[in-house]
Amino acid sequence: MVTHHEAYVRHTRTFQFVCLALPLIIHLRATSPLDFIHGKASSVAMEPDIASAMFVISCSLAISRILAKAIPYYYVENQPNATEGREGGQQRNPTIRLERFMICAVMVLANIVFCDFALRLIWIPVQYLLWWICKHKLLTLLVKSVLYFVKDFIAFRPYYLKAVANSSSKRGFQFLRLVTALKILHSVVLRLEQHPTHITTGV
Repeated sequence: MVTHHEAYVRHTRTFQFVCLALPLIIHLRATSPLDFIHGKASSVAMEPDIASAMFVISCSLAISRILAKAIPYYYVENQPNATEGREGGQQRNPTIRLERFMICAVMVLANIVFCDFALRLIWIPVQYLLWWICKHKLLTLLVKSVLYFVKDFIAFRPYYLKAVANSSSKRGFQFLRLVTALKILHSVVLRLEQHPTHITTGV
């Protein structure tokens, strides 16, 4: 069985919030750990907005679950038993607590690093792909196809023309980014809800 403290470290909302808040704050400040190490300014493609913030949240939730499963637990067998006595427990507890603190630090730092890599390796290429879709008017073609049966109605005609005009502009690009980020966030949350983590805690 897993101890109460170990269950707290891995799966409580408090610790998950800590893991989520740090990479999100770093991103919202338009900074990057990799750029900070090299002493360079962050790329324009890394500038924060609502869509990129939702992508960071999605990455952090997924990475936290992966790390929580990848890093092994400390089981009750690792705790001092009655035959060791109180002195043996006092000698082992500080070491175990230090190791648990190191696990917490590793999970938080790994969250920051992997979220930064995800922005560079996934989010930026996705933005270029979405921009290519808008540039070649594929979104405009989709809008025309979806609204084909309402374009001739006088009441819907102004909205149809406005939607077609926006689909090939910067607004259409921002709309695609927002929809993509929402889809990623929804997929991650749905995946986490479908595969909840069951923990049996012991004393």
